[in-house]
Amino acid sequence: MKNSKFTEVQIIRILSEQNQGKTVNEICRECNLPSLMHIQK
Repeated sequence: MKNSKFTEVQIIRILSEQNQGKTVNEICRECNLPSLMHIQK
């Protein structure tokens, strides 16, 4: 399995922000991720 560059705590925070209504683009911008990264597998 590939190692994640995020900790478990960071992943939980990102998912909870999305559940609170933030858009993927907002979350990506806050985490310094390219906006297209969320579609990569």
